[in-house]
Amino acid sequence: MRKLIVILIFFILTNQSYGQHDSLFFFREFSVSINRTTIFKDISNDRFGFGLGIHGSLFKKHKTNLRLGLELNRTIFFLKKVYDSHFSYLTDITYILNTLTLPITIRHNLGEKLNYFIEYGLYWDLALSSKEEGTIHIDSPYQHSTDIYKTDNSLANNIGISLGLGLRIPTKKHELFISTDYKFGFGTVDHYNDSPPNCYLMLIFEFRL
Repeated sequence: MRKLIVILIFFILTNQSYGQHDSLFFFREFSVSINRTTIFKDISNDRFGFGLGIHGSLFKKHKTNLRLGLELNRTIFFLKKVYDSHFSYLTDITYILNTLTLPITIRHNLGEKLNYFIEYGLYWDLALSSKEEGTIHIDSPYQHSTDIYKTDNSLANNIGISLGLGLRIPTKKHELFISTDYKFGFGTVDHYNDSPPNCYLMLIFEFRL
């Protein structure tokens, strides 16, 4: 059901972009990103994911602009060890998180010869699906075992702040953008005490019609 809703939203917004050229919220910027999780803990390693997005600008011809967007992001985390309870812990855990991201940002366009910009704002990650795989170890007075652990993790929604820097490359008819954006989420990946926040760095390639 969630996948159907996402596809429907994308369909509506892209149709608006072709049919309403005078609309203030004209979604005509399409992006592809490489996502890299950033976890500053010894118990974890970063992993690569990806993203797709569409964005629109409220004041297209101004130096300072308000932007809205809709993104599908996949982030992947790897944790070496977390404790599940007094008698069990998990090792070599991989999290695969799929979210629908709703960003609202302010972009400041700077420079004359070199067109660059800084961008900052807020975003909301809506959980679509997630998976958790690893090895579970049970060490209790009544049981000693090791087994493969797989589950569809119940990921909670996440709110965070973002900060980015990029270049604008004008062409004859369209515009290209290359930028980096760091998303710092306030929510954690899982309920374990050692779970990291859902933070990731994005390398974004964007095309404006």
